[in-house]
Amino acid sequence: MQKKVHNDVAGDADGLNIDQHDQYVWRLAYFDPVTQLPNRTALTETLTVLQAIMQHQVSEPLPPFFRGSSESKDADSCAFQLPENLHHLSLLLINIRRFKEVNDNYGLDIGDRLLSAIGQRLQGQVEAGKLVARTANDEFAIVLPETAGIALPLAIEHVKMAFMEPFYIDEHRLTIDAYIGAAQCCELTQKQATEHANLFQHASIALDYARQVETQSRIYDASMGRKIRYRQNLIERLKTAIYQDQLELVYQPQFSLTTGDLVGAEALCRWHDETLGYVSPLEFIPLAEERGLIRALGDWVIQSAVAQLQDWQRDGLPPPGLLSINTSAQQFDTPYMVDYFLDRTRAISAEHIGIELTESVMMRHPEKSMKLLQRLREHGFHVAVDDFGTGFSSLAYLSRFPVTSLKIDKSFVEDMETSHDHFTLVQTIVAMAKSLGLKTVAEGVENHAQERLLEQLGCDATQGFLRGKPVAANEFAQLWLSQ
Repeated sequence: MQKKVHNDVAGDADGLNIDQHDQYVWRLAYFDPVTQLPNRTALTETLTVLQAIMQHQVSEPLPPFFRGSSESKDADSCAFQLPENLHHLSLLLINIRRFKEVNDNYGLDIGDRLLSAIGQRLQGQVEAGKLVARTANDEFAIVLPETAGIALPLAIEHVKMAFMEPFYIDEHRLTIDAYIGAAQCCELTQKQATEHANLFQHASIALDYARQVETQSRIYDASMGRKIRYRQNLIERLKTAIYQDQLELVYQPQFSLTTGDLVGAEALCRWHDETLGYVSPLEFIPLAEERGLIRALGDWVIQSAVAQLQDWQRDGLPPPGLLSINTSAQQFDTPYMVDYFLDRTRAISAEHIGIELTESVMMRHPEKSMKLLQRLREHGFHVAVDDFGTGFSSLAYLSRFPVTSLKIDKSFVEDMETSHDHFTLVQTIVAMAKSLGLKTVAEGVENHAQERLLEQLGCDATQGFLRGKPVAANEFAQLWLSQ
C-alpha cells in the first residue's frame, strides 16, 4: 500500500514535469522568441479555427495552439480568445520597410530589439481579442475578427499610427514605416469556403500592391488575384517560349536622310502565343527583367540576330548596314559582358553589330560603363545611346563615353512640329552630337513634315513607320536587301 501511494505521488510529480515540458514545447512551437508574439504557425491555426466558426463547423479537439493556451496556467500565454460566433474577418499583413538596412547598419541585436518594440506598439494599437503575430523576418500580421467594410481602412490607418513616432534603441533613433496589405471576408457558405482559406494569400497579394502606391497600403480585390494569376501564367509561357524558340525577331530599317539609302536596322523581339495571342514587348520585357529572364531573352535575341545575318550572307544578300541589338541593364552589369558579346557574335564581323543602351543603364555606374564601352569599341562594335533625352544624363559623362551614335527618343520627334520645346531639344541634341563627332538617328518618324525638319537640322538617319515598319526577316530582305 505504501509502495502504491509512493508510486502515485511519483506519478503525479512526473506528470507535473511532463506538463511543464509540454508548455515549454508549446511555446517553442507557437511563439516567436524575439518578440514573444505568436508565430506564423499559430496564425495559420487561428485562421483555420476562425474559418470553422464562420461556417458553424468548429472541430473538436481544437488545434494544438489553442489546446496549449487553454491548458496554460499563465494568463499571458492565452494569446487569442475565440469568439462563439463570427460574421466578418479581416487580416492585415505588415511589412517593415528597409528592415535589412537596420541589421546591416546597427547589427542583429538592435534589429531584434526593434522588432520587439514594433510588436509591442502594434499590440498597443489593437483592441483586446485581436491577434498580433510575427510571420516572417520583417513581417507582422494582425487578425481582426468582426472587422470589415468601412472599418477595415480605419483599422489600417490606426495601425499606421504605430509608426508615426520614431523608435529609440539605445542611442539610435530609428524612423520606420511599413507597407500594409489587407484582406477581408464575410460569413461563408460551404461553397464560399475556399475564399476564406485564401485570406492569407489575398493579404499577401495586397501587400505586393501596397509596395507600388504612395499610400503604402492596399485592400485586396478580385482584380488583383486575376492579374497575379495572369502574370504568373505569362512568365511561365514566356519561359517556355524562350527555351523552345517560340519568339520571333522583326527588323525595322533605318535610312540616311541625305541619300535615302538603307544604313541599318534594329532587331526587335516579338511574341505571339498560341493561347494568349500577341503579347506586347511593353508587357513581357519588363516582366522578364523583373523575374530574372532578361538574360535568357537577351541571349536568344543575340543568337537569333547573328543567325539571321549569316542566313542573309549565305543567300548572297548584303548586311543591312548596322544591325542594332538592345541590351538590358542586367546584361550590361555582368563583368563578362564584352566576352559574352564576342562569343555570341564571333560568326559575324563586329562592324555589322550595334549595341543599344539607354542613358539610365550607362549612368548607373558611369566609370565602369566607360571601361566596358571602350572595350566594346576596341573590338569593333558600334554603341548607340537609345531613347536619348529621356535619361537626363550628365553631358560631362556623355563627352567621355566612347559611343558612336545617339538615338533621339520618338516622344520628342512626334511633337517637334507643334512643340517649340521639343523642336529646340531635338535641335540641341543634333548640334551636340555633331560637336562630339556622333551620328544621330531619329526614332518614330511618321510623316514627311517631321522628316523635313530633321533633315534641316542635320540629323543623319531616321527610323519609323514613314519609311518602314518592323517586318519579318524574309519580308525585310525582299523590301530592302534584294534591291
